[in-house]
Amino acid sequence: MKLITSLIAEDREFYQATLALSEQLAATKPLPLSASGLSDGAREAFLTELLRYASEAHPHPALLLATDESEAKALADALTADGVEAVYYPSRDFLLMNVASSHDTERIRLSVLCRVLRGEPVVVVATPFASLELTMPPETLRALSLSLRVGDEISPDSLTERLLSLGFARVELVDGVGQFARRGGILDFFTADSAMPVRLEFFGDEIDRMAYFDPITQRSEGICESISLFPSREVLVDAEARAALLSAHESLIRAVGTQGEATADAAVDALRILSNEKHALENGMEVLFADRYISLIYRGAATLLSYFTARTVVLSAVDSGMEERCEVLLKTLAEEGTAYVEKGLLASRYNRFAEGYDTLTAFLEQNLPVYVAAFGHSVKGRLGGLFGFRTRHTVSYYDKNELLTEDIKTLLSGFYRVIVVAETPAAAEAKISLLKEAGIAAIPLPAEESVSLSLLKDTVGVCAGGCPSGFELMVPKIAVLSTLPSAGAARRRTRK
Repeated sequence: MKLITSLIAEDREFYQATLALSEQLAATKPLPLSASGLSDGAREAFLTELLRYASEAHPHPALLLATDESEAKALADALTADGVEAVYYPSRDFLLMNVASSHDTERIRLSVLCRVLRGEPVVVVATPFASLELTMPPETLRALSLSLRVGDEISPDSLTERLLSLGFARVELVDGVGQFARRGGILDFFTADSAMPVRLEFFGDEIDRMAYFDPITQRSEGICESISLFPSREVLVDAEARAALLSAHESLIRAVGTQGEATADAAVDALRILSNEKHALENGMEVLFADRYISLIYRGAATLLSYFTARTVVLSAVDSGMEERCEVLLKTLAEEGTAYVEKGLLASRYNRFAEGYDTLTAFLEQNLPVYVAAFGHSVKGRLGGLFGFRTRHTVSYYDKNELLTEDIKTLLSGFYRVIVVAETPAAAEAKISLLKEAGIAAIPLPAEESVSLSLLKDTVGVCAGGCPSGFELMVPKIAVLSTLPSAGAARRRTRK
């Protein structure tokens, strides 16, 4: 809701923060910035508007670090709803066993990595842990990706082989992401960054027509001008990688054969698993255990952080205990690999699935971090700017009409400008009627655009939209009062 987020610009501290951001972007060695005193709703407004400003001043990918996965997803959704191009980069589970699995999370991650690689001014929202997990190196993703459009020359056979090498699954009919199907000179596929699958019709070795189609009805739904094709899995096994994996398995099998009597049962189990995997490698079968060898297949370690260029704006919305929690997650991931090392199923030198927290620390030092916290953030070294906001969280006024009118009268008497947020347009009209009956002047406001606050002198503005967390900006004297149910209230209503 631009109406709500734009209010943060009325605080002089925000204006000073934008000046400092521009100054540091132009500096030879940027210094970090720090903003404190922001309650939940005010923090979302600050993040949204600073990222909006950054995308205009520095149109490159930006990174927003969140405390956990649920917050990262919520922030990405909120930013998108507020008109900021944002994408969620989730952490993933590394599948170390030799079993089939879904690669949906990997496709989401690869879609994000492609956008960053192309330099799109998008905000990537991730946790520190997700940002440190190993993934496909940028140079590999760049080499494997291609763009297709009508008139391009590529044979259906070549494109079929390309799709297989990118990890797409061949099916009879495409009805899900990561699949492709071929019927003569017609080839269908579904990429992670497309809302619908695409159908290519060939005339010889030339793409004659491209169109989106409904995966349920299989009918065309509109012309496709161009489509980006990129890997469907993060860990791909080409001929070179297959040979390296085969060599690693042969070494492990020899090592298992030298174990003593005390570990005979474990050795038999390890030999059975390794032999089955070796058989798959030798016979060109699908390598379901590729995740276990990500550090062998991709010799140069790469993470999400590897995709960003110099002077990346990084907003850190994590709390002071984040490093400790991230270290616990990294240790747990390493222990999962250690279990396979102890079983004889992985060489210790390949027990690596993430970079250490020091990699993130170094990344922040090399770029332009903005630390955002309610009570300040401990930052070592010099700062390029320290901004202290005076904000206050306001309660949810859901089902509290009497308290709402009382508090509004108090705020107006203190020369506050007040905006009330309702859940729906109908609820907004009802709130306007309620306020007028209580002797309070009220007018409707558009949620998706900023308005002149002069309209709110002695008059309350009411809008409809998603702002479950209200807040006060105490210096410019602005109050946002939410009548939406809080998260807890929403859960209670669902249970009923």
